[in-house]
Amino acid sequence: MNGVTQRVYTAWRKAQGKPDQSVRFISNADLRAIYQQNYWDVVRGDELPSGLDYLTFDGGVNSGPPRGARWLQGALGVKPDGIVGIATLQAAKTARDKVAVARKACELRRSFLRGLKTFSTFGKGWMRRVAEVEAHSVALALAAAGLSGAQAAEKLKDYSAQNDAKAKTEAAKAGGAGAGAAGTGTATAQPDLSGLDPTGLIVLGLVAVILAVTAFVLWRNSRAEREVARAYVAKAHELAAS
Repeated sequence: MNGVTQRVYTAWRKAQGKPDQSVRFISNADLRAIYQQNYWDVVRGDELPSGLDYLTFDGGVNSGPPRGARWLQGALGVKPDGIVGIATLQAAKTARDKVAVARKACELRRSFLRGLKTFSTFGKGWMRRVAEVEAHSVALALAAAGLSGAQAAEKLKDYSAQNDAKAKTEAAKAGGAGAGAAGTGTATAQPDLSGLDPTGLIVLGLVAVILAVTAFVLWRNSRAEREVARAYVAKAHELAAS
């Protein structure tokens, strides 16, 4: 329920001296308290710059505070120990381009999620969530830098265009790899294979598989980039209308 599991809710209610109950009935007050105690305070959200605080907090809710901290640390180039300490806070506060840090942290998060065994089941929702987190975090960082709503909206549209261009590039590469896989597969299916020994046939088969997998990965990445582009546009419209 909103990122809070039954295990976390049960432990929290026990610590509060409250009887256990299904997380389906969690109140908004309990939800806010758990977010504050178990996630926001753990990643030292009050001390992180605007935008970087939100993405680290959300990453913590989704995958655990240490993981959320590591994505931020990876983007900042500091030791990824999963603990937001003095070094991480200093790097975050002094980062010259906090928007770039936010975008990098979210890309690291996407990369991690793609490697999970359950990605085929939950991946679509995860990618949409991270895209929205990225757009919101960037908007917060732009506002903290002094940009007006209209100025931030224009910046967000620029970022959307960048992601859309990247999506098209990935899609084109996927098409090329897919065509290569199909071509290799056709070649191995020709009736006259007298010039190929068994090893050659195995190599051709492996090449076809590699190209097919490459095409799938590129297509999946292209879809994720389009999701990010859409999230930026949606956030831009939201800012423009406010």
